[in-house]
Amino acid sequence: MNVRLPKPDDCSFCRKRVLFGIRTKTGQVLCYGCRYCLFFERHLSLSDDFAGQPFKLIPWERDALQTIFGTIDPETGLREYTDVYLRMAKKNAKTTWVAGLAVGALVLSAGEGTKIFGAATAIKQARYVFDAAASMVRHSPMLDRKLQVITSTGRIVRRDFKDSAYSVVSADGDINDGMNGSVTIQDELHRWRTRKSEELYQILKRGSIAREDDLHIDITTAGEKNESPLCWSREEYCDLIEKGVIEDKSFYFKRWQADLSKYEWDSREARVAANPSHEDNGGYLKDAKLEKLCREAQNDPRKRSQYFRYNLNLWLDAAEGAIDMERWAENHGGYDLRKDPIGNDDLIGLWNLAERPCIAGVDLSSTIDLTALVLLFPPNAEDGMFTVLPFFWMPEARVRERELRDKVPYSQWISRGFITATPGEAVDYRSIAAKIRWAAQMFQLNETVLDPWNSRQLSTGLIDEGYTCIELRQGFQSLSAPTKLLLQLYLDRKLRHACNPVLYWNASCASLKSDGNDNIRFIKPDRSKESKRIDGMAALVNALSRVIEPAANTDVGFAFVGTQSETKRAESTLTA
Repeated sequence: MNVRLPKPDDCSFCRKRVLFGIRTKTGQVLCYGCRYCLFFERHLSLSDDFAGQPFKLIPWERDALQTIFGTIDPETGLREYTDVYLRMAKKNAKTTWVAGLAVGALVLSAGEGTKIFGAATAIKQARYVFDAAASMVRHSPMLDRKLQVITSTGRIVRRDFKDSAYSVVSADGDINDGMNGSVTIQDELHRWRTRKSEELYQILKRGSIAREDDLHIDITTAGEKNESPLCWSREEYCDLIEKGVIEDKSFYFKRWQADLSKYEWDSREARVAANPSHEDNGGYLKDAKLEKLCREAQNDPRKRSQYFRYNLNLWLDAAEGAIDMERWAENHGGYDLRKDPIGNDDLIGLWNLAERPCIAGVDLSSTIDLTALVLLFPPNAEDGMFTVLPFFWMPEARVRERELRDKVPYSQWISRGFITATPGEAVDYRSIAAKIRWAAQMFQLNETVLDPWNSRQLSTGLIDEGYTCIELRQGFQSLSAPTKLLLQLYLDRKLRHACNPVLYWNASCASLKSDGNDNIRFIKPDRSKESKRIDGMAALVNALSRVIEPAANTDVGFAFVGTQSETKRAESTLTA
């Protein structure tokens, strides 16, 4: 635990008011962020071609150290950030920086029992960081007195506490289940692809939880989207936090990448955004060097993907999100279920939905995963907006498993009534059928639209009871029109949904795919590799497939295809 000062004071270097820090012999106050920064610049040197030259921090390095080590919980005195994810383009000195961090953590620790692990998927990659750290020790008389470099075993140990050491580990070597790291650094996470590398990652992360002030750092360059499910899951976790789906105060992340919605890919601005060590950012990386690589990519299309990945830090084959989440949130309709303590039952009264006509769209997905039903209400003369009322289900026995895998708060959503957990290992379709019957009593339920896959068990019983069920094939021809309508409605702010948190998450996960003939549909995530889910959006598209624009003499502009008086057997064609 960090030391509380006798009274709050200003750090003598960054001038921030601090409760926890160090008072030096000269009377100066030193916050923990500045402590690391000063250690870097006073005791460390660069490596490789610049070996022995003083380590002068550039802005991104200083900011990261200040933030990670200087953000202290005022109640506990512990670092607020215990989990860190950094992604930047190549040649931005990340290897040298993490090497210095490993040495600093070893020297500045309390001493006995400090374990620093530098990990990579291959021993050769892990040794890059170790070699840089060893060079720093050898070029500093002070560090050489305090630390001993054991090259043969890839360890740097403290001379006063032999059980305190920095050690190299890799997925292609022996894995020790007992690794209990104070600080673990995972390098080039996009290369962690194998089962054994995932095993090492989990051992390192879970092995440190017994420590009071552990630190887990992932640092990488962009890769191919599906080459490392482990790294891609970290990217998705960052996306969820950025989009406001979840909150994690212990997690710090920074991703430097070119935003192609703002800049041309071959522009200087794109290079500056992806490279924190660029000269325009106060670093050493000259734009002329990057511009030369850019010209090669312009002249040779075969080099373009490499330039995008290594120099613009863009994931290859990563589909862009289809939904602008700020615009999506603007369709709240006066209520935000992420914050307001209300639920669907309250919205029925607040929006006067009782006895209004609606369509039910269903996405049954898998019985062991998330299932969605969305009630879609057409606009009327009073509000002029489509209204969405979503319901979700998942098997109770799999909630914890799915929560750990998908990194979303299923338990919290269940407790608030946004998801129904059905008993057992699979979703009980009887619960969905009961909700459809409830909807028919509460509203004017016209039709229920389902994906033919795995839906007959549900639809056959409902049809026998007199309900209208429509089968909608999930191809481009059937889904393109309702998908385009969904995009049009939310962009025009005519689709109110109260920011239902589960549907909000699904919207943030949605990506589009085209058949090359102006037809589009949402991409179904690979459930074995990705934690994204779009079930609510798929159900909404199904419901929108039954919407048409009627004659101009109506007041509302849209109408449903079916009426409650119709009773049809399941159809496979889309009625236009």
